[in-house]
Amino acid sequence: MQHALVPLQGYGTVALDEIDVDAVLQVRSSMIKRGLARTTINARMGRMRRFIRWCISKGYAAPGVLTIWQAVEPLKYGRSEARETHPVRSAPVDAVQSTLGYLSPTLRRMVRLQLATGMRSSELCAMRYDLIDMSRPVWIYTPAKHKTQHLGYERHVAILRENQRELRPLRKAGYVFVNQRGGTYNARTYREEIKRAIKRCGCADWTPHRLRHNAATRFAEKGGVHAAGLLLGHRDVRSTAAYTDRGAYDVLEAVDKMRE
Repeated sequence: MQHALVPLQGYGTVALDEIDVDAVLQVRSSMIKRGLARTTINARMGRMRRFIRWCISKGYAAPGVLTIWQAVEPLKYGRSEARETHPVRSAPVDAVQSTLGYLSPTLRRMVRLQLATGMRSSELCAMRYDLIDMSRPVWIYTPAKHKTQHLGYERHVAILRENQRELRPLRKAGYVFVNQRGGTYNARTYREEIKRAIKRCGCADWTPHRLRHNAATRFAEKGGVHAAGLLLGHRDVRSTAAYTDRGAYDVLEAVDKMRE
C-alpha cells in the first residue's frame, strides 16, 4: 500500500474531494512514465481505490470521491503506453540443479522443499517445527502468516514422505531453516543468496518464485488445476492456471475431449 500511494504525494495537502478525473489520470500517467508495468499500475490503482474507500468509511472524504476513481478503468493489454510483462514460467530444472552445488546445505534443502511443495518463499522461510503436524504419513505445515490470511483462509502445505528428509534433524520447536549466523532467512535474503549462487555458477537465471510455477505445472498435470490450486493455496482457479506452463497441452486435451 505504501508504494501504491507514492504518486499521491505530489498533491501535497490537497483534499481528496478536490481531486478530479484528470488528476487521477495524471497519477496513472506518472506511473507509466516511470516505466512501471501495466499489471503493476493496475494493481496500484486498485490499492488506491481501496484507500479511498477506507477514507470514506472514516469520514475523511465524501462518498462521491470513489465514483471519480472508479471512472478510470484499468489499462488493457496492448492498448496503452505502459510496459507489458512476459508471463512467469517455470525455472529451468537443469539450472536449478547446477545452482544447488553453489549453495549451503541449508539453502539446498530449502530449494528442494520449495520445488517439491510449491510453497511461497515467505512461508518457507518462516517454517517452524511447532507449526508442522507430523502425526500422519503426510505432514501438514500450517503457516502462522500467509498471503490470504486477511481474507479468513487457512493455508496448509502438504509435505510428502520423500520430502520430509529436508526438515531433518527434527526438533520440537524453533525455525526449520537457520543461516550460518543462527538467524533466519526472509524472502528477500533467500532470493539474494540464490542470485549470488547463480552468478557463481554461470547458469541460466531463475528465481525462487519460479519454483512455485514448476510445482504448479506438476500438480496440474497429475491432479488437475483445482487440485493444484488447493496445494498452492490459491482461492481462484484463474490464479492457478496462470502459474502452470501447460498452455497448448490444455488446448489439445480439450480437443481430445470434444472428439470423444
